[in-house]
Amino acid sequence: MIDWLQHGWSYFVRGGLVMWPLLLCSLVSLTIILERWSFFRREDSGRDYARDFCRLVRQQHWGKLLQLSRQTPGAQARLGERLLTAPRDAREKESYVLGESQQLVNRFEKGLNYLSVIVTLAPILGLLGTITGMMSSFQALGDRWENPLGVTAGVAEAMITTVFGLLIAIGTICFHTYFSQRVDEVMGEVEQMDNAFMENAGTLPREEGDRL
Repeated sequence: MIDWLQHGWSYFVRGGLVMWPLLLCSLVSLTIILERWSFFRREDSGRDYARDFCRLVRQQHWGKLLQLSRQTPGAQARLGERLLTAPRDAREKESYVLGESQQLVNRFEKGLNYLSVIVTLAPILGLLGTITGMMSSFQALGDRWENPLGVTAGVAEAMITTVFGLLIAIGTICFHTYFSQRVDEVMGEVEQMDNAFMENAGTLPREEGDRL
């Protein structure tokens, strides 16, 4: 383990100063990925809830639906509970329903823009390291007799930063694509829930204090 760390550190040092912002990009990317992974596992109510929500709404089984929403963990279930228990004037307004749904979607989209930035930034930083490394190589050509290893050191710096930047971008874009797909699924489910609820909201108990 120690030998592996020393070997990795030697490559990191040989990469030059650009390796530090690349390291920062990798740490930020890893932090966001772990946070989003935990969030999706905790807050996604699952496909079954959205399907059961739409079915019970169309059947106007409001009591069963409220019980299901309170027993199911996740953001979609909490949205369903808020819609069912909202005051009559609010729940019959399309702006209220869509506003609550948009807040839910925004929570699922949080952090994905930063992953997009890292996907673009990491290869550019790697390219910057390539350029600075090649500049060092060309400068070392004049001193190749006094420092014959200077040329190869500059080329090594260029290649290390390029590879490191590409690895960060590849790993980040894979997770960004996965999370974006999950967000699209959630958006589709929430849209179905909104449509079903707004079509049948008029059949809910008319008074705020009435039991479902």
